[in-house]
Amino acid sequence: MIDLHLHSTASDGSNDPAELAGIVAGAEIVALTDHDTVEGIAAFREALSGTSAFIVGAELSLATTTGSLHLLCYGTGLLGPAGTSLLGTLADDRTRRNEQLLARAAANGLDVPLEAVLAAAGATRLDEKSVGRPHVAAVLVERGYARDIPDAFDRYLAKGRPLYVPKARLRFADVIEPLAAIGVATVVAHPLSLELAPDALEDHLRTLRDLGLVGLEAHYAAYAPSTRTALAELADRLHLVATGGSDAHGRFKAGLSPLVGYGDLDVPVVSGEALIDAIARLGGHADLY
Repeated sequence: MIDLHLHSTASDGSNDPAELAGIVAGAEIVALTDHDTVEGIAAFREALSGTSAFIVGAELSLATTTGSLHLLCYGTGLLGPAGTSLLGTLADDRTRRNEQLLARAAANGLDVPLEAVLAAAGATRLDEKSVGRPHVAAVLVERGYARDIPDAFDRYLAKGRPLYVPKARLRFADVIEPLAAIGVATVVAHPLSLELAPDALEDHLRTLRDLGLVGLEAHYAAYAPSTRTALAELADRLHLVATGGSDAHGRFKAGLSPLVGYGDLDVPVVSGEALIDAIARLGGHADLY
């Protein structure tokens, strides 16, 4: 088993990095991909204790004209000055978004105080860590505005809903060259989020590939097996690495578990090996050691 898409309490997961490492220990290859941060990397790597091959990662939210574009980034270049500077820019965008979201909640008569959101995130300030919409969703549920976290997103937080505020200002073209320059491989996460018809999606991914995109998250837990197969075939046609992962967030995505997703996820080990090779071709390193 491998899992190249995991979230911890360093962003909007509910398991701290060491707990999450204990859950996935023994898998062939794993990557921690918290939103706009690498703060959990060291603790996760240490807790793995060499039981699994490890890839340094992070997930970035980028501006796009259609749907949403999340970019999974892999390589130790994320830990250096250029990588942390880029992540810092995105973290600043996240803080600005959260401030606007809370203001919008107040304007809509919703009692979603900053203190409650910070408590859900285990933070003391919005800029302390990657506070995300799942933390706001948890408060909405706690205060009776929604039945559960998916309902909170459906009612308030998803794109087009009353509390939705776009976060990203950087586009793919803004980040791809700086990331490639520090040996970081890039993969489009859950590509159907781009909300493009199949032919348009293929054309768009071809454009991103020509700019430097390395991979496509084909084996994604929330997709039907037939969709995963179709995306893996698309990745093959475009000569992209077909990666995969659970996108596990602990209790913030109920029923979704690391490694196995909703019970039927099986990401091929060759996907992780191909990603490691791609990082090396960029002159980067997958692991800290």
